[in-house]
Amino acid sequence: MLVVIDGYNLIFAVSDLERYVSVDNIENAREKLISLLVRFRKKKKYNFVLVFDSSQDCSYTPSKIELSGIEIVYAKFSKDADTEIKNIIAHTQNPKDTIVVTNDNDIIKYVQKKGSTVSGSVSFYKLMINELECRKTELTEDDKCKVQGASGADTEYWLEKFKEEEKDIVTEPHLDVKSEMDKPSDELEEHDEPLSKFLGPSLDETEYWVRFFSKGRKGKEKK
Repeated sequence: MLVVIDGYNLIFAVSDLERYVSVDNIENAREKLISLLVRFRKKKKYNFVLVFDSSQDCSYTPSKIELSGIEIVYAKFSKDADTEIKNIIAHTQNPKDTIVVTNDNDIIKYVQKKGSTVSGSVSFYKLMINELECRKTELTEDDKCKVQGASGADTEYWLEKFKEEEKDIVTEPHLDVKSEMDKPSDELEEHDEPLSKFLGPSLDETEYWVRFFSKGRKGKEKK
């Protein structure tokens, strides 16, 4: 499918593009339109020809540029974009498989006689933006994994990895405090750490330190 676009007609028909136009500078608006078309082409795979009127100083403006699959045509200084679009349609092998994007009545009448389809500039822009916005909302493969979780194969793989890692972990000996307390004192096993570390100090030891700190406080109060 070939899509021929009347560039400035589209820019000035759509406020979202026209706002990039400033006094004596339309370059920003052109660049914005081109960037949108490059993204849109990745979605639709159409062949785009974007036609602009030539600049006043045509010596610095090439007649054709190809950018990411978008053919950008600047009309020759002696012609305007309307004439260039008509020439493209006149020389295309299959005009019926061609869409022309414009609001220009003169172009519309000509290309329709040739059998081409016409799309209004605003309608085309809305279609393009809708397609680009839909693409933004599509889930990537990573996003799908976040929502759905890992696949069965991934789950099995990581379970095996975790089992292998568990085999390499050296577990420290566990002291069962309750069982140790139930044993007679002469049957208690020797451990590297004192049993008081796990059980806390005895009642007699606790009372001793309470009395000790109480005496210390009384002595300071007398002074």
